[in-house]
Amino acid sequence: MATQQLITENKEGAEIHHGADLCKQKCHELLAEFNLPKGLLPLNDLTEIGYNRTTGFLVAQAKLMKCVLKDPSSGKVKFTSAAGLSMSFPLSAFELEEKDQK
Repeated sequence: MATQQLITENKEGAEIHHGADLCKQKCHELLAEFNLPKGLLPLNDLTEIGYNRTTGFLVAQAKLMKCVLKDPSSGKVKFTSAAGLSMSFPLSAFELEEKDQK
């Protein structure tokens, strides 16, 4: 199934948010809720974030790319460029090292 078709189908019934500040806030909330790596999404460049709680589909759109996470338990995330090229990566690639706070 094409990425754009998948996004369109899952946006129905999804919580959709626009605007950099709100998207960043909602992204932090969703990443924490699902125990996902904090470095998973480019928070400063987000223009839209949506989550469909019924299907478990999360989509985040940045200025030049889209990120699709169909199933958090799969351990994979798919990034798609504006040109339609895409690649999948393991979630572990986006783990941020926690700084020792003393």
